[in-house]
Formats: sequence, structure tokens, C-alpha cells
Amino acid sequence: MGQYTNINPVTFGTISPQVMTMHQTCSTPTNVETGPVTSQDLMPLSKISEEYKARRQNGDFNYRNEKPLEDGGRRIENGLALWTEINGDKPVSAYSKDDIERFKKKLHLLPAHYRKSEKEREAGLTVDDYIKFADDYDKAVAEDIDNEVKSGELLESEAEIERLERKIKRLGRGTINKHISALAMVLTYFEDETGQVTFLRELNKIRYSKDAVRNDPQRFKRSLDDEHLYRLLTSTIFTGVESSKKYYKPGETIMRNEALYWGPLLIAFTGERREEAVQIKVTDVLKKEGIWCIRIDAGVGQSVKNESSKRFVPIPEILIKLGFLEFHKRQKSAGRKLMFPELKLGKNGCRGDIIGYKFLRMRQEIGLDQRGCDLHALRHAFCDEALKSGDYYKVMKLLGHAISGETGQTYAHKDPSMKELKKIVDKVTYGFEVIDTGRGPLLRPKKARIKDMDITLPKIIAH
Repeated sequence: MGQYTNINPVTFGTISPQVMTMHQTCSTPTNVETGPVTSQDLMPLSKISEEYKARRQNGDFNYRNEKPLEDGGRRIENGLALWTEINGDKPVSAYSKDDIERFKKKLHLLPAHYRKSEKEREAGLTVDDYIKFADDYDKAVAEDIDNEVKSGELLESEAEIERLERKIKRLGRGTINKHISALAMVLTYFEDETGQVTFLRELNKIRYSKDAVRNDPQRFKRSLDDEHLYRLLTSTIFTGVESSKKYYKPGETIMRNEALYWGPLLIAFTGERREEAVQIKVTDVLKKEGIWCIRIDAGVGQSVKNESSKRFVPIPEILIKLGFLEFHKRQKSAGRKLMFPELKLGKNGCRGDIIGYKFLRMRQEIGLDQRGCDLHALRHAFCDEALKSGDYYKVMKLLGHAISGETGQTYAHKDPSMKELKKIVDKVTYGFEVIDTGRGPLLRPKKARIKDMDITLPKIIAH
């Protein structure tokens, strides 16, 4: 007798003839540790999944009391697509424990933004491509942090925390459980219809408990959450100070000609490093491919981390509306060489130390002096927001990260255009809009974004 002869009499005949043929062609017991079954008549997992979804949608599961799929089967499609891409589309009996372990390992390595955008899905990148992109990005970030420690921009004691916080977010345990559940639904259907034991039990062993999901490190909230970001970008520096010396006290003066105003905004909305933002020359603001950009390069009084840091960054529309190009025009008319001539080159070769100090003083005034709310956090916020585009390669180019290995060789000849990069930076608004006030254009978070937050906006931008 074959292993598929023990069919549940209640459900016998309800599964399709193709699946029944599959069972009848197999005569040797198989478990998750055995090799693949080679019969050409065996139905692959994807076909079983399609039948399950179709019958589920038709309400053909009275004995299970299952309802039609709310999402039309998309969750099942996503889980099965991952499984079959990682392990191949084979008959159920052909999978092994090694396949289950491989599935779990690669899910943990996948970035959280995996195929979230339509453009990303159309690009045809594989699971391994996504993992490679994320690994390259994390490596570049680690090198970036090492250089920031060497230059004095970051304390050694904070470097490890920064490495953890700036890494690409990978799939969380809750999401992994959802993919496992999708596969488990199909396997349960298969078992119910045939009476055949599958690798379902072994698969369920890698599912995370509720406590494990709740304590998932991927769920760790970075210090700079939305509320912190809104408080920073609506602070006195951007809405009015008492004076240039008392920049942490509210007042009527908008510091539109100073690095303390533009520096943090450049970091937050273009992703530039602190030193890149504050060492810009007037001639570095120019048009490239018809688009206003900032050139980041080495020169007299300027430095970059490495060759990959030399780049052009499109100026986002939100900064143009705030008056950055008018500021550039004023500096050019005044014969300035630097956009921020008030910043002197320090002994460590940095111009931005004073900006970092003043930004900290302002944060202390509004109660945001904890780790993770500094200027570096604004660059990280840009990275998180820009990555929602799904264009990892373009985001890495914007941030000035090197792309090493096979990934770099594959995409080295595909440098994105300024138009493509401009689309990405323009989408990074964090829910802010630019409004006209008696003191000129100012940033204001959209009402819907802060309705549940404990934020008191300055009167000049209050809704």
C-alpha cells in the first residue's frame, strides 16, 4: 500500500483529480528528511496553493468554517512566492528539513522594505539581490561610522549603538510568522484533503511565540521617532529665535542666513553628512541635467570620506520652497566663497563641531538631549524615509555609500539620472508642508500627522 492510501473518507473526492493523481503515483513513504520524489505527474506546491485559494474564495470549506480570503489571497501568494523562490516549486513530499532552515535563514536576512513598491516588484530582483543590497548597505554604514569616530564627529562610546540603529531593518518575527502561516494554510489544506502528512509540523517549529514577537529586536523604536522629529524641526531654530546668540529661546528672528538653520535641514532632507552639508561652496550649488543640485567634492577646506562620497545631490522641492536658492543667490551676490562662511575650520579638519554643539544645546532646551536625537539621527531618518522608494541602489548613491562586490559590478554602469534622484528626495517630507507666514515660508507638520501626538506647535505655524 502506498503512503497516500490512507485518505480521509469525509473529504475524499473533494480535491481535484490532478492532486489525487499526484497521490496515487507515489508508492514510497516520504518524510521531510528524504530526497525529492521524481515522478513527473506530481503537482507542484504552487498549483495546490492556487486550488486552495480558489476553493477558499468560493466558500467551499463548509466543514472547516473558513471564510473567503479578505485580501484575495495576496498574503498566501506572498508567502508561497518567497518559499518557492528560495526552495523551488516542487511537490510537497520533495521538501526537506534543510529547505525549512534555508527559508527561515533567508527571511531573517531580507530587508523589511522587500518588494513594497510597485517599481520594486517590477524590477525583477531576487531574494538574494535584496539580501546583498542590505548587506552592502550595512557594511557601508559601518565604515561611515568608523570614519565619523576618527574625525571626532561621533564618540567611540556611541559608535556601537549607532551601528545597530543605522542598520537596514530586516523582516521582523511577526512578518516571518505571517509568511509561515500562509504556507501552513496550504499544507493544512493538502493534509485535510489527502490524509497525507507533510512538513507542516516541522514548519510550525520555526514559528515564533507571542512573547518572542513582542520582544523582537527589530521592533525596537529608535529614539528619533515621528514625534521627536516633529519637535526638532519645529523648534526655535526653524520657527524663530530671540537672537543668534540665544538660538534656543523663542523669538521673532528666523536665521535664514546661518548654518544652524540650513545645516540640519540639508541633513534631514538630502541625507548629507554633517561635514558635507556645512562645507558647501557657493559654486557647489549648480544645475546638473537641468536640475538644481549640490556638488559634494573634495577641495581647499573641503573633505569627503572616500571616492564614493563625491556626488551630486538634487535639492529637494521642500528646501527650494523654504528659500535655499534665494539664500544661495544672496551669498553669491555678496561675493561669498562659502555658503556658511561663519563656520571656521577646526584643528580636527571639521567645520561642523559648533553646529553639533548648538543643536545639542537646543535639544536640551526642549528635552530631547537623549542619544539618537542628534544630527546623525536626521541623516538616518532620511535614509529610512528614502528607502521606502524601494530603490536601494539609488538611495546608496544619494547617501554617498560605496557599493562593493558583485552588486557594485552589476550596477556600476547604471548611474541614476538627476531626475530619478530628485523624485526620491522630493518624496522625503516626513509629512511636513511649507506655509507662508509673516516671517516668510516655514515648515509645518500636516495636522493629520500630529493629531495623536503630544506636540504644541509655535503660534506662528499653529493650525
